[in-house]
Amino acid sequence: AEGVRPMSDLCGYFRRYEAELGAIMEHYVKELAKGRLLSIIHINELLLYLLTGKCRGGTACGVEAAANFDLLGGKVYACADFPAEASVGEIAPDGLLSLRGSDLRQLVAYKEELGCQWCGIHAYCGGRCPVQAYIGGLAQLQQYCTLMRLHVGVVQEYLPEIVSHLDKHHLSCQSLYDRSAYLCQFTDVTP
Repeated sequence: AEGVRPMSDLCGYFRRYEAELGAIMEHYVKELAKGRLLSIIHINELLLYLLTGKCRGGTACGVEAAANFDLLGGKVYACADFPAEASVGEIAPDGLLSLRGSDLRQLVAYKEELGCQWCGIHAYCGGRCPVQAYIGGLAQLQQYCTLMRLHVGVVQEYLPEIVSHLDKHHLSCQSLYDRSAYLCQFTDVTP
């Protein structure tokens, strides 16, 4: 799925993904019924978004905020996964930072074409990965968007049961966060 071209067997991939995620969620709910909160960090993070109504406010990596940069070989990148030609600046031999502009919103301009602002899961997703957009193109991004909507939809199917078990065992949103969701901020994996 992480290629530079759209997935060739999208329907098959989606069927497998839905079945496998469903099996994971069945196990998750079964354990939660016993009062055991599993540390599946991205499931717990998604549950927090669904339960609190929080809005991510940008892509998961936040690249458009221009607040964090990666340094590779004296070059500055909005993300280390961008190819060499996508550097946004450099470190001069004297150690001074030189950026070619600080407005990185153009890195997420594809969100307009995808219609992210009208998508029902944008509050959680925040828009696809800018590196995916740069390397894979719009067709691949649209596939990822569809996959993300499937992912959220499968988890939402279990939400009433999850809420019931959380209440029964006095587990709060803070429990979800403390158990594992906080780790998402330290990953470079987008939803």
